[in-house]
Amino acid sequence: IGGDEIHPWAKICSVADVFEALTSHRPYRKPMPNSSALAILERGIGNTFDGEIVSCWTSLIKKNLTLS
Repeated sequence: IGGDEIHPWAKICSVADVFEALTSHRPYRKPMPNSSALAILERGIGNTFDGEIVSCWTSLIKKNLTLS
């Protein structure tokens, strides 16, 4: 399935899941910086990820970084 056939919650979960996987410590690699993970998500817009969801996610992450 693709496009509008994918539930919006599934689109949100895919962006959050990839971001978490990239920025978390793994036994086989160190966490990636948030900026690098966001760049990967942005490169996937239109092909792998929904642009509106990536844009919202990026905004939330950047806002959270300025608050902490």
